[in-house]
Amino acid sequence: MAKMAAPLSMVHTSLEVAIQMANDFWSPRPFILEPIVELFEAADLLDAAATAHIDDRKDDASKLILQADKCEIFNWSETLWGPKEQSIHRYRTDPEKPPTVTKEKRAPSYIPSVVRREVID
Repeated sequence: MAKMAAPLSMVHTSLEVAIQMANDFWSPRPFILEPIVELFEAADLLDAAATAHIDDRKDDASKLILQADKCEIFNWSETLWGPKEQSIHRYRTDPEKPPTVTKEKRAPSYIPSVVRREVID
């Protein structure tokens, strides 16, 4: 069953709550989500795996790659593209944004060759 989107009023309310929670909510930030230690550990392991691979130590490289596969990194990254979390994904409206064009009014992505020839000729 498809998940229903939250009503706009609910999104707006949660946006107000988020802004109240952090005065610097809209200010620039160095990262979307603060990196965890396991990211750096995995990077070191993958670097060692690449070196082992270049040195023709395939078994060592394989073991190092498996060690770098950490579920903590999956859980951390899932918050980036999983269910939206207001503290991470900063929603805002853009009054300057052009209106959305419906699919029926959009130009076709593929123009049949017969039509193309008529247009060219």
